Amino acid sequence: MPPTERENSERAQRIQQILDECIARQVSGQTVSYDKLIVEHPELMPELGEALHKLALIERASRRAREANDRN
Repeated sequence: MPPTERENSERAQRIQQILDECIARQVSGQTVSYDKLIVEHPELMPELGEALHKLALIERASRRAREANDRN
């Protein structure tokens, strides 16, 4: 039986909570292992993996923008 709308909503909220915690930890200077998060939350795959991939792309773009700005 496919998940209900409520189950999908709860799943999306849990993924968002994990992403928020991940970002907060990174901002405070902690290193976050995406692989570890995936292992800890297999029930949220593949959506969690996709969200973490998008977050990594954003982080990479942000880092490159800062580096380019620092060179100028």
